[in-house]
Amino acid sequence: MNNQRNLKGLGGWLIVLGIKIVLSLLLLSFDIYSLYQLFQNEALSQISDQKSELYYPTLMYLLYIESILNIVFFLLSVCAVYLFFSKHLYFPTFYIAFMASFLLVQLCDSAILSVLFTDKNALDTETIMQLATSTMGCLIWTPYLLMSVRVKNTFTQHSKHSA
Repeated sequence: MNNQRNLKGLGGWLIVLGIKIVLSLLLLSFDIYSLYQLFQNEALSQISDQKSELYYPTLMYLLYIESILNIVFFLLSVCAVYLFFSKHLYFPTFYIAFMASFLLVQLCDSAILSVLFTDKNALDTETIMQLATSTMGCLIWTPYLLMSVRVKNTFTQHSKHSA
Protein backbone atom coordinates (compact mmCIF):
# COMPACT_ATOMS: atom_id res chain seq x y z
CA MET A 1 0.00 0.00 0.00
CA ASN A 2 2.84 2.38 0.87
CA ASN A 3 4.41 1.59 -2.51
CA GLN A 4 1.29 2.85 -4.32
CA ARG A 5 1.55 6.26 -2.63
CA ASN A 6 5.08 6.62 -3.97
CA LEU A 7 3.76 6.32 -7.52
CA LYS A 8 3.20 10.00 -8.05
CA GLY A 9 4.51 12.63 -10.42
CA LEU A 10 5.44 12.78 -14.06
CA GLY A 11 7.62 9.70 -14.02
CA GLY A 12 7.42 6.14 -15.29
CA TRP A 13 5.28 5.71 -18.38
CA LEU A 14 3.99 9.27 -18.02
CA ILE A 15 7.38 10.43 -19.37
CA VAL A 16 6.65 8.57 -22.60
CA LEU A 17 3.14 10.04 -22.74
CA GLY A 18 4.54 13.53 -22.13
CA ILE A 19 6.98 13.12 -25.02
CA LYS A 20 4.10 11.89 -27.23
CA ILE A 21 1.96 14.91 -26.30
CA VAL A 22 4.74 17.41 -27.06
CA LEU A 23 5.64 15.64 -30.33
CA SER A 24 1.98 15.65 -31.36
CA LEU A 25 1.92 19.41 -30.87
CA LEU A 26 5.03 19.79 -33.04
CA LEU A 27 3.65 17.49 -35.75
CA LEU A 28 0.37 19.40 -35.87
CA SER A 29 2.39 22.63 -36.22
CA PHE A 30 4.16 21.10 -39.20
CA ASP A 31 0.84 19.94 -40.72
CA ILE A 32 -0.62 23.43 -40.40
CA TYR A 33 2.47 24.94 -42.01
CA SER A 34 2.28 22.37 -44.85
CA LEU A 35 -1.36 23.23 -45.49
CA TYR A 36 -0.48 26.92 -45.44
CA GLN A 37 2.20 26.26 -48.07
CA LEU A 38 -0.35 24.32 -50.13
CA PHE A 39 -2.75 27.28 -50.07
CA GLN A 40 0.09 29.49 -51.34
CA ASN A 41 0.76 27.10 -54.24
CA GLU A 42 -0.45 27.83 -57.79
CA ALA A 43 -1.65 24.25 -58.26
CA LEU A 44 -4.36 24.86 -55.68
CA SER A 45 -5.77 27.70 -57.75
CA GLN A 46 -6.21 25.26 -60.63
CA ILE A 47 -8.33 22.99 -58.45
CA SER A 48 -10.65 25.91 -57.65
CA ASP A 49 -10.74 27.37 -61.17
CA GLN A 50 -13.85 26.17 -63.02
CA LYS A 51 -12.06 26.55 -66.37
CA SER A 52 -9.18 24.31 -65.33
CA GLU A 53 -8.89 20.64 -66.24
CA LEU A 54 -7.96 19.97 -62.61
CA TYR A 55 -11.13 21.63 -61.26
CA TYR A 56 -12.38 19.70 -58.24
CA PRO A 57 -14.54 21.89 -55.95
CA THR A 58 -15.15 19.19 -53.36
CA LEU A 59 -11.42 18.87 -52.78
CA MET A 60 -11.20 22.57 -51.97
CA TYR A 61 -13.90 22.24 -49.31
CA LEU A 62 -12.13 19.20 -47.90
CA LEU A 63 -8.84 21.14 -47.70
CA TYR A 64 -10.57 24.02 -45.91
CA ILE A 65 -12.23 21.66 -43.44
CA GLU A 66 -8.97 19.80 -42.87
CA SER A 67 -7.19 23.10 -42.22
CA ILE A 68 -9.79 24.17 -39.68
CA LEU A 69 -9.65 20.77 -37.96
CA ASN A 70 -5.85 20.91 -37.81
CA ILE A 71 -6.03 24.30 -36.13
CA VAL A 72 -8.65 23.00 -33.68
CA PHE A 73 -6.52 19.94 -32.86
CA PHE A 74 -3.46 22.16 -32.50
CA LEU A 75 -5.31 24.29 -29.93
CA LEU A 76 -6.54 21.16 -28.17
CA SER A 77 -2.94 19.89 -28.12
CA VAL A 78 -1.86 23.12 -26.44
CA CYS A 79 -4.57 22.47 -23.83
CA ALA A 80 -3.35 18.87 -23.43
CA VAL A 81 0.22 20.06 -22.85
CA TYR A 82 -1.00 22.56 -20.26
CA LEU A 83 -3.22 20.03 -18.47
CA PHE A 84 -0.46 17.41 -18.49
CA PHE A 85 2.32 19.57 -17.09
CA SER A 86 0.05 21.27 -14.56
CA LYS A 87 -1.05 17.77 -13.42
CA HIS A 88 -4.65 18.85 -13.79
CA LEU A 89 -7.43 16.56 -12.61
CA TYR A 90 -9.14 16.73 -16.03
CA PHE A 91 -6.11 15.64 -18.05
CA PRO A 92 -6.87 11.88 -18.29
CA THR A 93 -10.46 12.42 -19.46
CA PHE A 94 -9.49 15.26 -21.77
CA TYR A 95 -6.67 13.30 -23.39
CA ILE A 96 -8.79 10.16 -23.89
CA ALA A 97 -11.44 12.28 -25.64
CA PHE A 98 -8.72 14.03 -27.65
CA MET A 99 -7.22 10.73 -28.88
CA ALA A 100 -10.63 9.26 -29.71
CA SER A 101 -11.79 12.35 -31.60
CA PHE A 102 -8.49 12.55 -33.51
CA LEU A 103 -8.87 8.91 -34.56
CA LEU A 104 -12.51 9.51 -35.56
CA VAL A 105 -11.52 12.49 -37.72
CA GLN A 106 -8.78 10.42 -39.38
CA LEU A 107 -11.26 7.62 -40.12
CA CYS A 108 -13.82 10.06 -41.55
CA ASP A 109 -11.15 11.78 -43.63
CA SER A 110 -10.00 8.45 -45.06
CA ALA A 111 -13.57 7.36 -45.79
CA ILE A 112 -14.39 10.64 -47.55
CA LEU A 113 -11.24 10.44 -49.66
CA SER A 114 -12.07 6.83 -50.57
CA VAL A 115 -15.51 7.92 -51.77
CA LEU A 116 -14.23 10.98 -53.67
CA PHE A 117 -11.33 9.23 -55.35
CA THR A 118 -12.69 5.81 -56.23
CA ASP A 119 -10.17 5.45 -59.06
CA LYS A 120 -7.23 5.91 -56.65
CA ASN A 121 -6.34 4.06 -53.49
CA ALA A 122 -7.08 6.58 -50.73
CA LEU A 123 -5.87 4.09 -48.15
CA ASP A 124 -2.21 4.22 -49.09
CA THR A 125 0.55 2.93 -46.82
CA GLU A 126 1.01 6.30 -45.09
CA THR A 127 -2.71 6.61 -44.29
CA ILE A 128 -2.88 3.04 -42.98
CA MET A 129 0.17 3.68 -40.79
CA GLN A 130 -1.40 6.89 -39.40
CA LEU A 131 -4.66 5.08 -38.63
CA ALA A 132 -2.79 2.16 -37.04
CA THR A 133 -0.67 4.52 -34.93
CA SER A 134 -3.73 6.42 -33.68
CA THR A 135 -5.62 3.20 -32.99
CA MET A 136 -2.70 1.71 -31.07
CA GLY A 137 -2.31 4.95 -29.13
CA CYS A 138 -5.95 4.79 -28.06
CA LEU A 139 -5.70 1.11 -27.19
CA ILE A 140 -2.56 1.61 -25.09
CA TRP A 141 -3.07 4.97 -23.41
CA THR A 142 -6.80 4.83 -22.65
CA PRO A 143 -6.57 1.84 -20.25
CA TYR A 144 -3.37 3.27 -18.76
CA LEU A 145 -4.99 6.64 -18.09
CA LEU A 146 -8.06 4.95 -16.59
CA MET A 147 -6.36 2.33 -14.41
CA SER A 148 -2.87 3.52 -13.51
CA VAL A 149 -2.19 4.26 -9.85
CA ARG A 150 0.44 6.82 -10.89
CA VAL A 151 -2.13 8.64 -13.05
CA LYS A 152 -4.67 8.69 -10.19
CA ASN A 153 -2.02 9.99 -7.77
CA THR A 154 -0.52 12.55 -10.16
CA PHE A 155 -3.43 14.30 -11.84
CA THR A 156 -5.09 15.77 -8.76
CA GLN A 157 -4.77 19.52 -9.26
CA HIS A 158 -8.13 21.16 -9.86
CA SER A 159 -6.80 24.60 -10.69
CA LYS A 160 -3.62 26.59 -10.71
CA HIS A 161 -4.35 27.70 -7.16
CA SER A 162 -4.86 24.21 -5.69
CA ALA A 163 -2.43 22.98 -3.10
